[in-house]
Amino acid sequence: MEASHRPAATWFEDQETGSFQCIYRFKHADGSWRWVTQQLLVLSLTRAGLLDKVLMTFCDCTTQQKKLTEQHLASLAARRRSSKLLDAIVTTQQKLESHDADMVAPAHLLTAREKEVLQLVAKGFSSKQIAYELSISKHTVESHRKNLLQKLKASNVAELIQKARSLY
Repeated sequence: MEASHRPAATWFEDQETGSFQCIYRFKHADGSWRWVTQQLLVLSLTRAGLLDKVLMTFCDCTTQQKKLTEQHLASLAARRRSSKLLDAIVTTQQKLESHDADMVAPAHLLTAREKEVLQLVAKGFSSKQIAYELSISKHTVESHRKNLLQKLKASNVAELIQKARSLY
């Protein structure tokens, strides 16, 4: 952490510039993407010029980041009416948002046991291994897998594994 936030030697002279901001994107357990802003304010330094005390805050900025992305794409679209690259970017953005929306809705419909089974499916466990791991029968696992296929709208086990890995 300290090495990644080590500033140029000149900012020590100006305390106003002794702050940093980083924005991280995380995938939430429900399948949606969240943005978090990390603010780091340097309070004091050691004699060697290393960070001594810092104030660090985190803030959920998901709504603001989505608006900024939409505004940025809109401004690009307004400037370039016939750009294949821009069309590809917009199409990709729409696909990603659609994929996230498709994954978030079914994830809320899963029971706690189905989520456990899905996590093990994502790790590549067989029904027999899952049954042993969760101390349930193989038939119960197969019923859960059948329900998962329906709820996640997967047509086969390979697609279920792919969707499970994107959720977990």
